Amino acid sequence: MKKINYSFNNYFSSMDIHFGRFISSFTQENKECLFLAAALVSRCIRDGHICLDLNDLAGKIIFKSEDGKDIIECPQLQTWLASLKSTSCVGVPGDFKPLILDEKSRLYLQRYWQYEKDIADYISANSNKTNEIKTDKFKLQEKLNLYFDEIPGQRINWQKIAAVAALSKKFLVISGSPGTGKTTAITRIMALILDMENRSLRIALAAPTGKAAARLQESIKKTKEKLNCIAAIKEMIPNEAQTIHRLLGSINNSPYFRFNKKNQLPYDLVVIDEASMVDLPLLAKLIAALSSEASLILLGDKDQLASVEVGAVLGDICSQGTPNIFSPEFAREISSLSGGEIESGNLTAGIQDNIIHLQKNYRFPGQSGIGLLSQTVNNGDFQDAVELLRSGKYPDIHWI
Repeated sequence: MKKINYSFNNYFSSMDIHFGRFISSFTQENKECLFLAAALVSRCIRDGHICLDLNDLAGKIIFKSEDGKDIIECPQLQTWLASLKSTSCVGVPGDFKPLILDEKSRLYLQRYWQYEKDIADYISANSNKTNEIKTDKFKLQEKLNLYFDEIPGQRINWQKIAAVAALSKKFLVISGSPGTGKTTAITRIMALILDMENRSLRIALAAPTGKAAARLQESIKKTKEKLNCIAAIKEMIPNEAQTIHRLLGSINNSPYFRFNKKNQLPYDLVVIDEASMVDLPLLAKLIAALSSEASLILLGDKDQLASVEVGAVLGDICSQGTPNIFSPEFAREISSLSGGEIESGNLTAGIQDNIIHLQKNYRFPGQSGIGLLSQTVNNGDFQDAVELLRSGKYPDIHWI
């Protein structure tokens, strides 16, 4: 490959270049290939990605100056892989080396590979882990009807389905666009769980930012007042939400937290709102701090509010399969308990059974301008979105 000009500040930042030089200083052979790979990993992380996929760049020119004198051209894939594997600072999954190269030719910083593995292991271990529902289905259906109203014109009340899933699952994602009632649903779900357990539970409410935590707290406070249950249940629902950093116990000038794998959080249930903003390292540290008996519920919109730092964990989790199509076993169980028929596919039990997509929008009706526009944007229908804006048919959207 062509010798790299280390001053490519138009493509690499000074941090990328410094990191590339630092990593390549550990070897005498293939320094150029290693420098380029390390600098690109650093650049990927700055852009919010957790790894560099060598397949995407191998053999391609990724930078060319206006005068054509300076060019960054990546090696062919097999040449690049062989060069990286020959160096002492690139390892395979499970090694404790600065860079990790996996079997799919993805290159990670070691800590981000570990964060991803920790989250994947947690989801894998908890996807099929269930809580015992200590009541018969008729009493459960009675309680569901107490806390969740029927929705006119809707065959399935997905908030009710989410409630049954929350009773049975150790790990659950409740996803939905703005206006689908995620925080309303979680307040009712907490009330249902407390009612069914007939005892006080240690529940923590948290969000990635102070503003999001304040909104969650205010929404739950308002919804509690309208709940159709005894005062004792309302009193057991937490009144305070906090940031995830505060929940874990930030340590000044340190990336570590007071609560961790060795000193776990004292909660039975942890609820995280605006989970799309939770980055990979923070979620990994939260999961590590959960006890083996604790349940975790993530609320969020996979299409909204990117994570604060590296990774799009909620989006990646929610991208698994067709929304609200479940394994036959899960569909039968939830249908039996909730009294509503849900669809199943030719699927084995897995992560899709831990994700409930709320569909009814209470803020923007489906045929409103905003409702239709949001659907076209989420579907990536650029032309339809422009035509909808220009049509002038809807008073709630305008083309300027």
